[in-house]
Amino acid sequence: MLYIAKAWNHRMPNGPPAMVPMIPVAEQLSFIGRLKAIRAKMPYVLVRDFVYTGKNGVSFMIPRGFCTDFGSTPRILWPFGLEPTGILMTCSLIHDFGYRHDFYLTPNKTMILRGKGRKFHDRLFKMVFEEMTRIKVLPFLSYIGLRLFGWYAWACNKKYRTGGLALKGEYYKLYKAQGFGGAK
Repeated sequence: MLYIAKAWNHRMPNGPPAMVPMIPVAEQLSFIGRLKAIRAKMPYVLVRDFVYTGKNGVSFMIPRGFCTDFGSTPRILWPFGLEPTGILMTCSLIHDFGYRHDFYLTPNKTMILRGKGRKFHDRLFKMVFEEMTRIKVLPFLSYIGLRLFGWYAWACNKKYRTGGLALKGEYYKLYKAQGFGGAK
């Protein structure tokens, strides 16, 4: 079996995304907060810059410190290969960055593809998913799901689309509490 890190060296020059879960500290939560944390989606922080080069030769860089919860794929679809931290991790990471900022960065941190809008980011998700799996059905179905339900995440991220980097977004308190990036 060929693993993603070896199979995709030409697409991911610094390797696959290196992510660390941001687990809430139970002692800092109320009883109700602990109950909510059990059901909450696990956010992750990127611990080193991630670079992806598409088959068209364009490279995207997601900077270290970016926080994401990956895709909002219903759990019933996870057994069909749509688990957010599985094969979807790379395309979800790129897609979440696009939804948060509405631009991408090159490896030398130059902004590209600024202001392309939600449909562009959904199509890019589909394209990366197809490149990763070399199949068409699941990426197409995921794309349809994004077009139907992605409006909510796009609207929620509007406050972060300021033209600059918002690496922590809604996870800032958790990010800071865990001491990422020197914050204590």
